[in-house]
Amino acid sequence: MILKRKDKSDNYIVPPNVSPVISHSPKLLNTTLKDIDIDIKSIFQLVSARLVVILLIVWLILIQYMERSYPKHVLQKCQWQNWESWTSDSQPQRIALVADPQIIDDYSYSGRPSILNYFVKRITDNYLHRNYRYMQDLLDPHTTIFLGDLFDGGRYWDDKTWFEEYKRFNRIFPPKVNRLTITSIPGNHDIGFQIMDKKVINRFASVFGELNNVMELGNHTFVLLDSISLSSEDKQINKEPSEFLATVKEHVNPKLPTILLTHVPLYRFNDKQLCGSKRESNKLFPIQKGDQYQTVINYELSQKILSTIGPSLVFAGDDHDYCDIQQPYWYQNKDATAREITVKSASMSSGIRYPAIQLLSLNNPYNLIDHLGEKTVNTYETEMCYMPHPYYSLRMYILVYIMFIGLLVFKYLKPDITKIKSLLSRNGNSPELPTYDNAKTKLKPRSQFVPNKKGFIVNLIVATVIPLSILNSYYSTI
Repeated sequence: MILKRKDKSDNYIVPPNVSPVISHSPKLLNTTLKDIDIDIKSIFQLVSARLVVILLIVWLILIQYMERSYPKHVLQKCQWQNWESWTSDSQPQRIALVADPQIIDDYSYSGRPSILNYFVKRITDNYLHRNYRYMQDLLDPHTTIFLGDLFDGGRYWDDKTWFEEYKRFNRIFPPKVNRLTITSIPGNHDIGFQIMDKKVINRFASVFGELNNVMELGNHTFVLLDSISLSSEDKQINKEPSEFLATVKEHVNPKLPTILLTHVPLYRFNDKQLCGSKRESNKLFPIQKGDQYQTVINYELSQKILSTIGPSLVFAGDDHDYCDIQQPYWYQNKDATAREITVKSASMSSGIRYPAIQLLSLNNPYNLIDHLGEKTVNTYETEMCYMPHPYYSLRMYILVYIMFIGLLVFKYLKPDITKIKSLLSRNGNSPELPTYDNAKTKLKPRSQFVPNKKGFIVNLIVATVIPLSILNSYYSTI
């Protein structure tokens, strides 16, 4: 038997709990850094400088137009003088009514991935903020009134989340200096409906103001009514709005026309009181209720509200689509009628194709005021103002992005058509087929197109990062 002495390095056992020491020599480290540097340089060499310039120019022009020029152009159509019919010496009070912004939150699409929710929130927030800013700059209403559903899941949030969303709301809709903004009308997404918590209602009121209030604007009396709490069967919930409704006439000037503002529309017979041609949906106005919502206030309560307040005009929200009807009611022992307008939602995520706001122009000089608000001429005019098409910009962005991808595919993954033609035709327009004898002399090896997958991937990343970076700079104002 031949015995072989084991070398010291054979079957070396590392003691337990002791890691083997691996030495990092300076040479090895320097070599690795050089390799990384070479790889980075090679990646940058794959980037097409011409492509970068084209991308920057195209995307800057496109995004500037879509995010700035296009919204301005659309909102300019709503200028007051385009539809007001007052005399040149009139000084009307101009009001913008914004319904159901319902800013997207984690409650809105709870089943979706968080990254998708993030992008949806950024896009919808930008849409609301951009339109609101240009509405304030171009139309410059004296007063802006929100008709409820400021949030989407506000009724469910704890205090920490609620105040974070409140700050976000103010970033989207920043108050304008020397202009009045009213946000105190609650919606069912703000405070609930069938199941309501007094703490949630008080929290909303403590920040946004009195939920039931009377104010005068442009020689008109505005009554802001929390009809949701008024509809509650819980005496603790309906106590304040019930007391307000019982004493509201004490605070209303009988010589001024009265305008009622509420979130949920008043009851109507939808087969007879049709909404008109400006409504998107061809279906009748819904009369229904469900989990934490009700599409109309009950008939008896609606009639009580009308007969107590006596409005000539009513504005509501909640439905998201437009509706314009006449509401008959009994007031001071005689028949009366109020025009009720359900204002369209201003949000792109509200299930309608064309979001809008409602503009209201009031002109009621003191020399026109008569007893009980009866006037010789009309004292208000109102017009629906459409917002920019919510998906027009997105479609344009996607279309241009797909075009750039197509160019990259053609450049890096497909052969050049001119090279293919040159292979088919070397001498004139008619290609000559070589014979066996002269094949070696007539056919010369030509360079064939080799797909450049690395170049495609690198430039695809560049073509994606550039528009996202530019868009982010436009969205960063929120």
